[in-house]
Amino acid sequence: MSETKFTPGPLETDFFNVEDYGVYMVRDSLNQAVCQCFTQYPFAGKPGISDDEAEGNAFLFRAAPEMYEELARIEDVLEDSEDCGEISLDRIKTVLRKARGEEEAK
Repeated sequence: MSETKFTPGPLETDFFNVEDYGVYMVRDSLNQAVCQCFTQYPFAGKPGISDDEAEGNAFLFRAAPEMYEELARIEDVLEDSEDCGEISLDRIKTVLRKARGEEEAK
């Protein structure tokens, strides 16, 4: 597998307000910010980003390293074998739930 260039997981999310805007902060294991997802309100005819969408973006970003690892593992299994029995549907569902914010990171 090629070397990755993104911040490895696990990542965590926090929420706070900055000047009446909601901010979802994604942090690494050293508590450093790696991504900020802001709520943006409609302005000058442009659509904003709702609280739900900003939160969803943060959950998706938080799950990205884990999703990448799982997809890379699936790629390896499919390349090495005709038998896909090693691919865990439960694991895929867990990672997708995390990306949707339905399950806390572990």
